[in-house]
Amino acid sequence: MKLIFSVAGLLLTGLIVGCGGGGETFDRVAVSGTVSLEGDSSRSGSIIATADIDNGTSEGGRPTTQALLVEGKFEFTADRGPAPGDYVFEISLTPLDAEFELSEDGETETSDEAELYKKIVTIPAGGTDSLAIELTNSDRSRADGSGPMPSSGER
Repeated sequence: MKLIFSVAGLLLTGLIVGCGGGGETFDRVAVSGTVSLEGDSSRSGSIIATADIDNGTSEGGRPTTQALLVEGKFEFTADRGPAPGDYVFEISLTPLDAEFELSEDGETETSDEAELYKKIVTIPAGGTDSLAIELTNSDRSRADGSGPMPSSGER
């Protein structure tokens, strides 16, 4: 019985030591800018930025982060922004003719599906306040989430 408690104690100690800290080891930066689709910068939606693993640039476990896109403008704050390097930006745009309703629990809902676009974007060291992401219809992802991922030109 003492052996079981000793082994359990060692395992618990190992978990506590192994999980200790958990602090981030990357430097996040502030990034803001615009998104336009075929020259139209009035669209709204959201952006999810994920480290570009396919390009082999996910060293250091860079963070995934997200921002709202309001009338073509977005902002990642320094405390919750990306770290410098290549990211896949998944940009979800609300259709221009979307109709919104307020649900019973006070949430805003739309029956229209968002349009998903993907673009590889390079986040510069020190961040930027003028990142311009130009989307074209060829950047649109297929329904299964796959699709083209051309460079943003910021590379």
